[in-house]
Amino acid sequence: MYKVIEEKDDKGKVWYVVDGERFSNRESAQRKADKLNELAHQRGLISNKSNSQGRI
Repeated sequence: MYKVIEEKDDKGKVWYVVDGERFSNRESAQRKADKLNELAHQRGLISNKSNSQGRI
């Protein structure tokens, strides 16, 4: 399952990361995670279980 992970860079800026892609706002990152999760679910790649890595 893909999920949004919050990270700070060395300048203190907060980034929202989904599957290695950085977003400056949480809403965009969440839309990306939702899209990836839907695609993965359609392909039968994920179940309802999640993991701590933020990806499949």
